[in-house]
Amino acid sequence: MSHLGSWISALADGQLCPQDAERALAHVAGCPQCADELAAARNARATLASIEDLCPDPDLTARLLALGATPPPPPQSRRPGPGTGSLPMPGSGVAAGAMSGDLGPRRSRVPLVAGAFSGVMLVLLFVLGNEPDVSLEARPAAALAALQEASVAVGYGEQDVTAELDAWFGRHPWAVPVAVPDGYAVAAVRTDADRLELDLTGPDGLVVVTQTRGRLATTGTPVDVAGREVQLIDDSPWTLAWQSGDAVVAVIAEGPPWSATPVVAAYPVEAYDGGASARVARGWQLLTAWSGS
Repeated sequence: MSHLGSWISALADGQLCPQDAERALAHVAGCPQCADELAAARNARATLASIEDLCPDPDLTARLLALGATPPPPPQSRRPGPGTGSLPMPGSGVAAGAMSGDLGPRRSRVPLVAGAFSGVMLVLLFVLGNEPDVSLEARPAAALAALQEASVAVGYGEQDVTAELDAWFGRHPWAVPVAVPDGYAVAAVRTDADRLELDLTGPDGLVVVTQTRGRLATTGTPVDVAGREVQLIDDSPWTLAWQSGDAVVAVIAEGPPWSATPVVAAYPVEAYDGGASARVARGWQLLTAWSGS
């Protein structure tokens, strides 16, 4: 049994808070058994993400629908009556080989199978549409480390990452596509299965923007930035976060508070929809994105 238990799955899915993730990774670094289980979990998720789209053949679909629409056969005999056999009586209008008597109507199983399949798909989509909680805490050391990593990328100059971002957004329908504000340039892009990081250079210094799939589980102090209410997580360095539909957006600014204003204004602030229909729709988007990647 794994020493980390259910933490292995949560760690592979990026659902642990930063503090728990650091503790888990520290354990994995010194435990070959847990390291193997974490690698297996990540490989399983990578395999699932690489599955190609399985589209039913149109001819097969048409034949199945035709079978479901076929009327029941005419009444027939359950057993032969006295004196009857495989040959019909002259003038009876019964084809050779027919039996007398009535048979109950036969029901096609296609609608039942289709209904069961639809029910299973709805449950699958509902489960896939559940978003993980995203916990953000005031951790100046981690925020400063992110800014330091971004400063290394600045030395390579402005990068054209349009094609890379377009491809990533196509595979991750939960994310929020945005335009880089005027006066800002992209220094680096970092991506994984459920997270996107943009390192931007602006007039007042570096700004690190992250998008993470899920619900914002912890909140800071509500503040008004660019005419919208967001959460102030920390002020040294300036760290803001908010819910934007299916994504949690966070901004870390190297400069003064107002240096983040144009970046915040580039993202919508939208409440998370946890309703059943929204979860099913979200699950369908993720399923089609995975199968098409």
